[in-house]
Amino acid sequence: MRVAKKLPVPEAPAANILARSDMIAIANAAADATSSGARLPEMASAAEGLRFEVDLPFGCDGPVSEDSREAFQWRYDAKSSSLRVSVTPAVFDASEWLEEPSSSVANATPSANRKEAIEGFWIARPWSSRETCESGSLPVAPLGIDAVTLPGQTLGVGGSFFR
Repeated sequence: MRVAKKLPVPEAPAANILARSDMIAIANAAADATSSGARLPEMASAAEGLRFEVDLPFGCDGPVSEDSREAFQWRYDAKSSSLRVSVTPAVFDASEWLEEPSSSVANATPSANRKEAIEGFWIARPWSSRETCESGSLPVAPLGIDAVTLPGQTLGVGGSFFR
């Protein structure tokens, strides 16, 4: 029997790396400004280009079936003694989310057959800054891979690129 090595505990994020609570605060401030017709808050502009670390806990309710369409899933195969972990990003329609090419790809020269795309993840429980599973918590909405706005999927993190 082999025993896995203990993994090192990650250090707390540095001051210049945004955490889940920072991302949620920025999204709330930007949503408030947008819904009231105000200018984008400075905190949102200042975050452009910064690194971030967002823990997205999953598997809190146990393993999933083989035909599950959950974006984050795990299951254990006792026959092969294998733990299978799968993470599938949501694919967002760039034309619905972007008014103009993003600054990160603005200098790129796409060929005529390349289109800008966005892939990312929904942040479950965006009203909570907790980065762990809560024991006994029930899912509030499906958390699948399809990019739709559901009550439980109101904050997403995505990256823009050319395909």
